[in-house]
Amino acid sequence: MRKWSLGAWGVLLFISAGTITAQAQSVNYASASDFNERINQLEIELASYRSAIDSVCTDGCDLGCETECLGDTCSTCSKKGGVTGGASVSFLKPYHTEGQTSNYDYTAAPSVWLGYERADGLGIRARWWEVNANGPATSRYDQIRMRMIDLEVTDKFKLGRKLDGLVSGGFRYAEYREDESAGAGFLSQQQAMGLVVGTELRRNLSGGFSLFGLGRTSVLYSESNLENGAVSSENTTFTVSELQLGVEYNRAIMNGTSNLFARVAAETQYWNGVSDDDSEDISLMGVGFAFGITR
Repeated sequence: MRKWSLGAWGVLLFISAGTITAQAQSVNYASASDFNERINQLEIELASYRSAIDSVCTDGCDLGCETECLGDTCSTCSKKGGVTGGASVSFLKPYHTEGQTSNYDYTAAPSVWLGYERADGLGIRARWWEVNANGPATSRYDQIRMRMIDLEVTDKFKLGRKLDGLVSGGFRYAEYREDESAGAGFLSQQQAMGLVVGTELRRNLSGGFSLFGLGRTSVLYSESNLENGAVSSENTTFTVSELQLGVEYNRAIMNGTSNLFARVAAETQYWNGVSDDDSEDISLMGVGFAFGITR
């Protein structure tokens, strides 16, 4: 689109220049001051054409394009690959299908990720997340521990002029453990591996502010489920689903080659068929804060 627009403006400028030249040839200037005034008028018109060309906004960073569309303005488009990464902390409260996490409070759940992205948007990313929720004496569990480690391939895409997106897919390692109250040891412990897929969407609001949504889901497989130290079942499976919805702020850094972001979001996770050693479900709900660098 940008190449067509620049070509159109070039043709217009060429035609206008020819017309101006023809007019200039037919004009007899009475003095040098009249000639200088005409030159000044031509310079003003040329500056106007240049401004019109510079204001052309394209659909995105296509091949050969040096600008990208951000709202109603154009900004420098980065074509360099590099490191990406970030960190977050979420405050999450556990919920249980049989109410066995009653009176649990919100618990901090940290996460960090690090990756590399090529200039064309293709990249790789590693991510670690963990929560250790301590329960009150009235709950069946003293502690619930969850951990996930992901290794993913990522790729950026655009949906029209409004939405920017990222898809991801790869491998996930997950751990889940429930410690019983009154020092009875752990009730259930699973260590599993499987596949994870996800997508992220962003819609610019104004300036550097955007709405964003994130979703991931994984199907995990465990060779054995431990109950109080003994194998209670083998070849079990469960799923983990994640959702985030919130607001994000981006600011260009490093001469426009990278973006620094900060976000706040509502967050939920659903661990299906993993709790209490009998396929019960547990979920987490709360709010998260994150910051990092993207390309």
